[in-house]
Amino acid sequence: MVAEVSAYVPGYRMVQDIQITEIPADQPVETLLAEGATARPTHQVSVFLRVGGAGMYLPAYAGNLDIMTSAAVQMAEKIAAAKEATK
Repeated sequence: MVAEVSAYVPGYRMVQDIQITEIPADQPVETLLAEGATARPTHQVSVFLRVGGAGMYLPAYAGNLDIMTSAAVQMAEKIAAAKEATK
């Protein structure tokens, strides 16, 4: 997924391996449960990413804005291609 996103978001990269941590049975998990869920989660997955902006219009530290803009452009291009294919 990182390779796919980095194809359209300059500066997108994973900075640390994915961490999978077992949740102890006595630890509250209310914030992890979907409403109406009956099964209790057993593991927590943490993913740490870093996005450095391209620095063209915004400072490089504004990578979060670059990723939102790049993702919006990517989605708009897919929608336009789908509409063109149905003509």
